[in-house]
Amino acid sequence: ASVVQSIFIFVVIARYNFLSISDRWITEDVLRWIDDGIILFDADGNVIEMNRRAEEILGAGGAGSRRTIREIIPGDYSPVEPYRDREIVLKGRDGPVNVLMTQITMTRKKDRSEKLLVLREITAKKRAEEALLREFNFKEAIINSSPAFICAINAQGLVLSMNNSLLQSLGYRGEEVAGRNFLEDFIPVSEWERLRAVIARIMEAREPVVFESGIVTRDKRQLLIEWRGRPVQGADARSEFFIAVGIDVTQQRKLEEDVLRARKLESLGVLAGGIAHDFNNLLAVVTGNISLAMAKNPTSETGQMLDEAAEAASRARELTRQLLVFSKGGDPVLREASVQKFLADTVEYVMRGSRSKAEFDLAGDLWNVRADTGQISQVVQNLVLNAVEAMPDGGTVTISARNYETDTRTTHLPLEGKFVRIGIKDQGAGIARDNQVLIFDPYYSTKPGSHGLGLSIAVSIVQKHGGCVTVNSEPGAGALFEVYLPAVARTEAGEPSAPGERPDRPLRILLMDDESLILKMGSKMLGHLGCEVACAMDGLEAVSLYREALSRNTRFDLVIMDLTVPGGMGGREALKLMREFDGSVRAVVSSGYSNDPVMAQYREHGFYDVLGKPYRLSEMVELLARVLG
Repeated sequence: ASVVQSIFIFVVIARYNFLSISDRWITEDVLRWIDDGIILFDADGNVIEMNRRAEEILGAGGAGSRRTIREIIPGDYSPVEPYRDREIVLKGRDGPVNVLMTQITMTRKKDRSEKLLVLREITAKKRAEEALLREFNFKEAIINSSPAFICAINAQGLVLSMNNSLLQSLGYRGEEVAGRNFLEDFIPVSEWERLRAVIARIMEAREPVVFESGIVTRDKRQLLIEWRGRPVQGADARSEFFIAVGIDVTQQRKLEEDVLRARKLESLGVLAGGIAHDFNNLLAVVTGNISLAMAKNPTSETGQMLDEAAEAASRARELTRQLLVFSKGGDPVLREASVQKFLADTVEYVMRGSRSKAEFDLAGDLWNVRADTGQISQVVQNLVLNAVEAMPDGGTVTISARNYETDTRTTHLPLEGKFVRIGIKDQGAGIARDNQVLIFDPYYSTKPGSHGLGLSIAVSIVQKHGGCVTVNSEPGAGALFEVYLPAVARTEAGEPSAPGERPDRPLRILLMDDESLILKMGSKMLGHLGCEVACAMDGLEAVSLYREALSRNTRFDLVIMDLTVPGGMGGREALKLMREFDGSVRAVVSSGYSNDPVMAQYREHGFYDVLGKPYRLSEMVELLARVLG
């Protein structure tokens, strides 16, 4: 029975003495029967009577003990105020006791006014509530401190609650999301139909349902979340809502896409390298024969046509060089070069047909640089092309070059020493400061349809040369890209190895290549220059011919060998064998493509020079002059 019921029973029996026994006997019997503590006291607050249950609650000394009501009830208790189910804490035998207190005024015989106080102990209930509250707070702390996203959604798709991690990522407060439609307010429209079916499946499932969805933040960013949804059943065993626990996989998926793209690019790079190698061999034949034909017919009408063919072949050679860099075909082959020359040639090629114009501001005393001119030309091409594209209505691209000497104590550059600084400036819209830290990242681009590889390749090339690339831009003021290349002062000009002394007789040249067309073209070219030429198809044959020439005292003045021979001995292995019986052999390595470090560090492997394919007659003349004087 409730406290009010206990009071009602007591009052009826006390007021209406319908049994033939004394009021006291009836009262005592009722007091024993009621499970609540009952205390009767007079208008002065003196306790008249209390039942056994009240003594148990209060730890009283017995039914005959008399105390005032203020000794029993602490605090701001008032004897005249009617209380109903007021929660208080009393001092019991074994410690604090939680009770609900109800107090009424009674008028009995002889108009005596008495008070009735009913105490219902709720200590066990209170402790259970506190335990539940502690458990709730514990679970809430775990949920809100979890880095995972946790969301409760009912069967109608309305949000019941979200944990702190999800709220912070979305940019909302808890009161802003409760009651909102999960799909319509947080999920991209394109996913609504699919997720409605997913939610229906979750509400009927017994095991967690794994699914992915986009989720839109307050500032309209879109995250990709991997969820695990599980239903929560009510008292009737029906699913009333479900809990979705998710993790943000946006960066993970992006990384997976980047890795997949990198693998595709790696495969494409291998393919591009192979194509470039074969194409260079064919192009070497075309270029060499054209240059040879031009030398024999310099002024005829045919010579003019050959000149045009040579220009087309030169462009094709630049394309293959780009393929080689894309395929990461080894370190750059460094050679001393004039900045003025390759800048002028490269910029003219890129600007052809553009609405923009180029202006040059080159210092007259520029140092030379040690560079792979083919690779650095691609860097300049990428930067000039970006400058042109930044000005769709046309404008001026300014190309500058200055000598620059620095050390890490006086500059922000991570470089020290002498450099040539090449600047390429446009008059475009400029680059936002936030984007300036991203533009050199692979695949990053602000241009539609762009793969974002141009600048990252440019940086990779320049870093392999021992330099760096910087950018300086303000919105509306264009952009300035600067390339720093290690310099060679003019006083340091010349190759470290002195050329040999050219004999009075015709030069004897041993030419080794696995392509018969290249052998024919090369021998014609060398024959045109007055050389005696012997040809070999692989390294073993070259070693045999060289040994035979030595035995006849007709040694070769120069050996030009292809680096790689599929299925046979290449130039590096052949040179090692030659050096076993002739330590003074002069050899040049030749290749159209290789990721072998020999091409970049040829001197460390015993070669005097390097001849890249395809090559022209003029380049062969320069090679002979460098090596043989």
